[in-house]
Amino acid sequence: MDLNKYKEFLKESAQFQFSLTFKLQSIITRKPEVLASLEDGSIDPGDLEKIIKNIFDFLQTQPDYKELVEKKKDLSKKWIEFYKESLKATPEEWRQFIEFESKISLKESLLALLISSGQFKINLGVDMQSKFKL
Repeated sequence: MDLNKYKEFLKESAQFQFSLTFKLQSIITRKPEVLASLEDGSIDPGDLEKIIKNIFDFLQTQPDYKELVEKKKDLSKKWIEFYKESLKATPEEWRQFIEFESKISLKESLLALLISSGQFKINLGVDMQSKFKL
């Protein structure tokens, strides 16, 4: 398996997922009513599921929702191709893939943590900005 063939796709997929996660989380601040089930001051069984449902209900009303679905379908097709080829990968190629994927995940996690702290100004245009605008 030639990991170099898939590096751009893996970056694109990670950037898309990061952007989607950030968008979903930002709905809470833009649309605080999605948290209605927490108005009693406690987190009860089913509250998180209600919040998630409210977030996705709102997301589906957004103008870019259809584009989001199409992008997800496109990435899924590429994942299928990647996984088919990965069946032929050597242990060393798997090690390289896991290391590459872990670096991307760690970078996303660090950015999310720094963004959520509110203490840092982050220029996402540097290298983690998704080409897919959410």
